[in-house]
Amino acid sequence: MSLSLSEIVIVFFVFSVLGWIMEVTLKLIELGRFVNRGFLIGPYCPIYGFGVVFIILIIGDGLNIKNGIAPVFFSGCVICGTLEYIVSYIMEKRYHARWWDYSNKPMNIHGRVWIGNIILFGLAAVVILHILYPWIRYGLDCIPEITKWILSILIIIEMCIDCFVSRMAMHVIRDEIDGTALDDSEEISTKIHKALKNGSLTVARLEKAYPTMRISPDILKQKLKEYEEKTRKALQELEDKKAEVFFNVSQKAGELGDKMAEIDKDDILSYLDEKKDTILNRMKEGESHDS
Repeated sequence: MSLSLSEIVIVFFVFSVLGWIMEVTLKLIELGRFVNRGFLIGPYCPIYGFGVVFIILIIGDGLNIKNGIAPVFFSGCVICGTLEYIVSYIMEKRYHARWWDYSNKPMNIHGRVWIGNIILFGLAAVVILHILYPWIRYGLDCIPEITKWILSILIIIEMCIDCFVSRMAMHVIRDEIDGTALDDSEEISTKIHKALKNGSLTVARLEKAYPTMRISPDILKQKLKEYEEKTRKALQELEDKKAEVFFNVSQKAGELGDKMAEIDKDDILSYLDEKKDTILNRMKEGESHDS
């Protein structure tokens, strides 16, 4: 059941395209219009390609589970469910947004996977290994080896270019989230959707592909934590300034007290007596002048 490197690339690409067709068809039924699904620009959803390759390599080759529907079913549930969870986690941490959310679905795990999809993953594993793989193997054997390598190289080049361009568009979302001062997830999500609609064609496509995309609650908590930390530091700096001013005033008052203590009391009294005599003399002179 093993696949060569070139065959892995071809199988990955074919099922990525088939996965994209399925997603587009479901959205066409749901919304009544065409929606180019997926993160990439081209007609493929890589998560489906990875899922099929993992099923063939891990279940078929690694675990050597070729017979029996139940073992294949449960293995597919675990492997593909884990893959969907990891992809959701990485995308959320990388771009600060949650692209799909199953929080309202029954038996979900952190809103990233839920029992309905997990069951479908298990059924898909059974269909792929017991029904589709013999046809896949037959089709691959009909293609000359040199042709398979040429096709795989072209696929890799095309998808690398697509990943680079799409990555630039994805950064719009992360930059919008990082640059906003809002503290409400719904307000931020609305702001991001607006920015996507007003962007280039590659950017605007993401808004149509994921109309329910919203900011990650974990990212919102992180932003609030950052604001709280900045506020705490600002208050601490203010307290430090107040303590510094109080210390300087106290120091100056102490210095003034020390200087006052150094002055002789008799000298002060003598000085006041002199001033008193001077004032009295001036008062007498003033009275003489008036008379």
